[in-house]
Amino acid sequence: MSRASHTVSASLTHELPRAGLAAIHVGFSVLSHLRVAGPSVSGYAWTRYDLGLLALRSGDRAAAVRELGDGLALFRKLDYGWAIGRCAWALAMARLHDRALDEAGALLVEALDRHRAVGDTRGLAQCLEAAGGVLGARGRGDAGARLLGAAAECRQRLAAPLT
Repeated sequence: MSRASHTVSASLTHELPRAGLAAIHVGFSVLSHLRVAGPSVSGYAWTRYDLGLLALRSGDRAAAVRELGDGLALFRKLDYGWAIGRCAWALAMARLHDRALDEAGALLVEALDRHRAVGDTRGLAQCLEAAGGVLGARGRGDAGARLLGAAAECRQRLAAPLT
């Protein structure tokens, strides 16, 4: 992550609890300046990911989808497998909340493949949990429950409880 991108991300993470959406809007403003200054593509992608997470946590799903989608596109260009998995999972969560179940499911398949390829068990657990939510929303609670059980087993092995 570039130094400028890291500074923006750290600043926004610190400011969000106090300022909420105002911090995200400050971040968008700073991003427009970073585009001119030309941060690294990876740093810019991580900044978009971070802004997407902040928007998702603050309830602005439209901003979350936009930022996470832009970050995911950049990570795909870089072929940065683990980052694609993280960003695809986060975007799937936003789309799940919007009940865009087909899109969420496709993103989760991509994220699962990427997390499996790099051996990220925590990422696999998160994807399984989200996929359980997709199946539950489609009326397949039995299959969703099995995925949640598999996710719980992954987390138990890692000693990484659900947060």
